[in-house]
This record gives sequence, structure tokens and C-alpha cells, in this order.
Amino acid sequence: MIKWQIELDSFLEANLLRDLAINEGASISLSQEVQGKVNQSHTFLLERINSGDWIYGYSSGFGPLAHENSVKCDNIQHQKNLLYHLATGQGENLSLQESRAVLALRIRQLALGFSGVSLATLLAIIELFNKGFAAAIPALGSVGASGDLTPLSHLALSLSGEGEVYKNGSIIDSQLWFAQNGLNPIVWQEREALAFVNGTACMTALAALNLVQLKKILSRSLTQVFIYAEMLSAYREAWNPLLAQARPHKGQKLLSETLFNWSLESDFFTAEQQYQTNDEFSDKLPQDAYSIRCAPQLLGAVHDDYEALGKTIDCEINSASDNPTIFALEKQIIHGGNFNGQHIAFASDSLNQKLVYLAIYAEKRISKICDPKHNMGLSAFLKPTPLGLNSGFMGAQVTSTALLANLKLNSKPVSLETMATNGDNQDMISMGTLSAWRGREMLSNVFAILAIEAMILAEAIDQRQVLKKRKMAALTEDFYKDIRTQVPPLKKDRPLSKEIKQLASVFFNA
Repeated sequence: MIKWQIELDSFLEANLLRDLAINEGASISLSQEVQGKVNQSHTFLLERINSGDWIYGYSSGFGPLAHENSVKCDNIQHQKNLLYHLATGQGENLSLQESRAVLALRIRQLALGFSGVSLATLLAIIELFNKGFAAAIPALGSVGASGDLTPLSHLALSLSGEGEVYKNGSIIDSQLWFAQNGLNPIVWQEREALAFVNGTACMTALAALNLVQLKKILSRSLTQVFIYAEMLSAYREAWNPLLAQARPHKGQKLLSETLFNWSLESDFFTAEQQYQTNDEFSDKLPQDAYSIRCAPQLLGAVHDDYEALGKTIDCEINSASDNPTIFALEKQIIHGGNFNGQHIAFASDSLNQKLVYLAIYAEKRISKICDPKHNMGLSAFLKPTPLGLNSGFMGAQVTSTALLANLKLNSKPVSLETMATNGDNQDMISMGTLSAWRGREMLSNVFAILAIEAMILAEAIDQRQVLKKRKMAALTEDFYKDIRTQVPPLKKDRPLSKEIKQLASVFFNA
């Protein structure tokens, strides 16, 4: 069981957020210091309410109706109506794990003590999380301007017993879930419903989960680039770490050292002068194609962008993102725009582009190693014998190209689609949630392309082991064992669709 203790100086990272989301039995608790800050914020909010100060979402209507006075309205109904009018989401639901990530992230942000929710309400939400609560949240409907109003309203309604939740693989009414678990729904007081929905938790949770997957894809890409180069008897010279001293980007330096050290374990790589002295390399050019030669630069650039994206996303995870923001120590309640999702919108667009780029790179490697003009004596499309009867991975290569085309069609930056809505009140919108959701949809295609490449590389290893009794790198041997536990050798043509899906799923869930 994961225990997550929120401290004032703690910093929740994307990987821990994922752990909270996917591990059954994970729980959250608040330190006494954090409880004190939440209490202090709520007490100050009540003081200002009782003094008659104008406070958005309590004293007023919402959005462009903020000029309307709601002080004499039924406050609890006022908060319910906020959720009712926003609960208009469409499309498929977030997965159970994604829903859990959104809830965990919103708890973390509210626990910062800038939102004015009562400690009782926050502790009640935490209890629900610890009981495994996961709302069914429609994915589409947020423009990422005043945070994630639409998806978070569905979550807030479920928390209050009026939405839907996951239960044993099905979706049931949340009212029934509360009855079955002997728990009470949340009753939103003061401006608590607004505090809950006026934040960036949905887009940020999705972006954080995508970031974790990007790291997996980058790591797998590095492994498969290495094996691709090894199977093609690449020159290790281009990976010499001295090159990174002359061009000291962090990612290039790290990956050139990694690739070069791996290559020293293998007999399949070519020394820089070997093509001049050995007939075996008479057809080999003195330098490899860029897909091999520039691997440290290509993947190093992605590595450095990954780290930059992580800083942005982790910062948002640990930020107060609603309106107004309550500064109890400074005795101020400030109305502003912390709920705007532009940072996450830009980060998600950039992350999505890295996903597409890594897919482009993998598809290029597939093309090269399937082509007998470039694959250094491997069979065309890694097809088995007898010749003329089998086609090998020809169809799989075509599928990788089709998947890549789909990824490219969806790679346009969503953040550039800003427009006006909400009575021109939201006249600059981030579209951060849509960009993060698009990244989530891209992942299956990227992992499928990597799965196709992995299957082809395993077949190349089989052919190299037969043709040349040489030592392969330990990494290659481990890779081969892992793939062969999932996919048998291609001794004759067979349908590969299910095997590709299965292997892609293994990569995704690793």
C-alpha cells in the first residue's frame, strides 16, 4: 500500500501521481501542519463572508453573470446549480486510473490551503479516495480556460451522490455507491463547489500520465535504436562520448555514453576503419545513415525536452489553480486567473509532438531494416524461408506507416485553437485538456509502432545468430528473451494483429 503524506514542503511528481492512480489500496493523509493551513484559509474566508465582502462564487453568479447578487440565495443550491449547468460533458469516459489521478491531484491542490474549502470537506473527499472512489468523467467539454469546469463538475457531482462511478468494472449511480459503502456524499458549502471545479486537475493529471508514458517510450526507443544499429553492424565511432564534450547538451551526453558503452559489449559493431580492410564490409559506406549516426542527438533532444516538460507539469500539480485565491496570512482574497491552463496546453502540445517524433523515428528504422538494400544481408521484410512463399513483416510495415500517418494528422498544436466562448468572458482559452486528451489517444498508436519494430528486431536477432556466431550485447539478449516470452519466431506467415496489440499493451503497462 502506498501512503502519501502531504507536507507543506512536499512536491508531488508525475510518477507518484501515477502510482496513486493505478495502485489499488493507495491512500492519502494530511499532516497536522497542512490541516492547520487549510483550517486557517477557511476561517479567513468565513470572516470575509460574514463581513459582507464581495467574493466571486459566493456573493455572485458565475462567469459573465458575476454581476448578479447571490447573497440572499440558498447557498447550497447555488453550489449545486453551478455543477448542474456545467455537467454537459461528452465523449468516452476517462479510465478508472485517469479518474483516480484527477481526484488525487485535486486533493493535493486543495491541500495547499489557498482555496478556502473546509477541512471537514477535504478530509471527507480524502476518505472517499482512500475507499477507492473513481467517478465516471466524460473526457470532452473543457476548453481549459477557467480550469476544467466540465469534467471536474462531473467529478464533483459524483462526490455529492448525483453522478456515476466505477464499481467492479461497471458504472453505477454514485448514490448507490455511497449506500453500499456506508458513506455520506459531499455537501458543498460556501463556495466549495466552485473551488473544486475551478482548477486544472483534469488536464494536468492527463498530461502527467502522458509524461510517464513518454519516458517509457523514450527508454524503449533507446533500447530499440541500439539493437537496430547492432543488427546493421553500425560504426560505434559516431557514439563516442567525446563528441558530446564538444556539444554538451545534457541528453546527448547521457545517451552517447549509454549507447557507446552498450556497444562495447557486442561483436556486431564495426570499427571505423574496418570497412577499408575487410571484404565483409565492402558494400558498407564509411558513415551510417542519420537514424544510427545521430541517435544520441535525436533522442538526446527528446530527453532534454522531457525534463523541461516534467518541470512544467510537476509545477502545475503543486499549484493552486482556482479563483479567487485566498492568502490567509496576508489577509487578502485575490481574484485573478490562476485557473488558466496555458502552461499545460503548451506542455501537452510539445509532449504530443515528441510522441509523434519518436513514432517517425521508429517507423524510419522499420523501413530501413526491412529493406534488403539497407539491412546488411537480412532477408527482405525479415521473411522466413522458403523464398516466394512468405512475406514476413511486409504487412506490419505498412500498418506502421498507416499508424504514423494517423499520428501526423493529429499533431497540430491544439493550443493555437484559442477562441472566445462564455459570452466572450473567456476570450482566450488554452484548450489544454483537449491537447492532453489527444496525447492520451496517440499513445496506443505509438506503442503499436514500437511493438512492430520490436517483433522485427527479434526476428533480425534470430537471423544474425544463425548467420554469424558472434557475441551480442547483454541488453540485446535481455530484450530478445523478453520479446520471445510474448511473441514466437516467425517461422511462417501468420496473422500478427493480435500479437502486435498484446505486445503494445505490455509496453504500455510496463
